[in-house]
Amino acid sequence: MNNVMITASYALAADDTQFTLQRKHLVDPTRSPWYKPEMGVEIREDWRPIGYYPLTPDGLASAVRSAIVRDVNNATEARTIADLLSSYLRETARINNAISAAMFPQLNDDAAPVASE
Repeated sequence: MNNVMITASYALAADDTQFTLQRKHLVDPTRSPWYKPEMGVEIREDWRPIGYYPLTPDGLASAVRSAIVRDVNNATEARTIADLLSSYLRETARINNAISAAMFPQLNDDAAPVASE
């Protein structure tokens, strides 16, 4: 399985035995102490593993929850526990809605209703 985006900074990969939670890192070669000016050097994305989870429904749920918590912790400006929990709930709802929309797409409006007798 290729990387499946969970949030803008976290993705999930899987093999035959486990899920791997990955975090996006931006690599800027110009910041390296060994950098020598060259043409065409660009910042690139690098996905690095940060957690491993069993290849089970619970493992999948744990990996997604971990990504949400990490992402919210990095982005929030919460000042109270209530603000922080609210941020977690909003992000969880967003991801749940995306999953539901993918699993249960809306019927096309052009579809004829089923007549009941």
